[in-house]
Amino acid sequence: MLITLDQHTDTLLAFRYYCCDKCENTGHTYDFDKANQMAIDMLQDSNIDDLSFIKKLNNDEHIDFATKKGIISKAFVISFECVDDKYDPENDKIYYIPKDFYNKYLGMAQDNNYERILSDNCIEDDDLSICLNEIPVDYHPNYILDIDLDFFRTAKSINPNKKEVFYHLIRQAKIITIATEPDYIEKGITADYLLSKILYHIEEAMK
Repeated sequence: MLITLDQHTDTLLAFRYYCCDKCENTGHTYDFDKANQMAIDMLQDSNIDDLSFIKKLNNDEHIDFATKKGIISKAFVISFECVDDKYDPENDKIYYIPKDFYNKYLGMAQDNNYERILSDNCIEDDDLSICLNEIPVDYHPNYILDIDLDFFRTAKSINPNKKEVFYHLIRQAKIITIATEPDYIEKGITADYLLSKILYHIEEAMK
């Protein structure tokens, strides 16, 4: 099972980028439906032990691949990206928990101040517990915690006042992965700074 904290959902159809490029490079008129079907066929034929398939995945296609090939049973995506449904319409093993659905923020004007409040509080105990309570299964203590650094959009967000829920999430994880995402980090902070803070939090949580 995977719990991922990410600015974006990163749940695109596995091999879609590769198949789109293949369509274009062979001179075919761009056909999104054709590329999608090629990707579906390629996924069915792929072998998780064959690295030649893995190398053809784009960075935001790994979750789709891993759930459909049985590497992970389910993925719970806590993200700032807006989605229409909680379950992915093309993969019911992926469950979305968008951060802007919180009842506590209903009625607020969705302006820059709203976005900053969401960002600043992303791993504060209150906000993170609301997200985790949306997970409809018992995920303890058998999950991978995936942290994408672009989830932290402000300096305040990586320096929470109350962080026991986040620390508990760290302590209970079997595996922790960190994606630095330097190209997607907000201006004013750096991937190196965020990485150093995350490593600090992990060390503190494990004491």
